[in-house]
Amino acid sequence: GEGRTSRYLEELGFYPTVSDAVYEFVDILNKDGRKKPAVILDCLNQNIDPAQDLIIANAVLLHFTDKEIEEVFRRFSSSLKPEGKLAFSVKTKEKLLSEGKDPLGSRYFNSWSKKELIDMLGKNGFDNTKFIGETENMLRCITQKIAS
Repeated sequence: GEGRTSRYLEELGFYPTVSDAVYEFVDILNKDGRKKPAVILDCLNQNIDPAQDLIIANAVLLHFTDKEIEEVFRRFSSSLKPEGKLAFSVKTKEKLLSEGKDPLGSRYFNSWSKKELIDMLGKNGFDNTKFIGETENMLRCITQKIAS
C-alpha cells in the first residue's frame, strides 16, 4: 500500500523494513524517500529475517486462505524474537457480505471471526491476543509470540 504506518514509524525514529508482495507498490514506496529501501516479500513463500521485534501486516492477511494464513502465522512466529508482537488487520466474518469476492473482481478476500483468529494464532505460537479496533468490516489485532 501507501506505507502510512512505516512513514509514521520513521518519524518516531524507527527504521522499519518496509515490504510488499507487489512490485508496483514497492516502486511507489521507494520513490517516497525512505530511510531504508522497500523490498519485495511474499510472506507465504519467503522467510522473513529472524529476530524481529514487531511485524505489522495491515490489510495483508485478508488475501490468504485458511490454510495459507496458518503457514504465514508460523513464518511470522519463527521470525519474531521471544515475546515479539504481531499487529494486523483482517476482514470480519460477521460483516463480510460476499466472502471471497472482490468488488474489483481481481483479488481474493477471506474473513475470520475473533474466535477463529484466536484459535489459529494459538495453534501457531501466539498468545495474549487483543482486538484493538473494529470497524464495520475490519478487525485490528495485536498478539504476542509465546516465549519458548
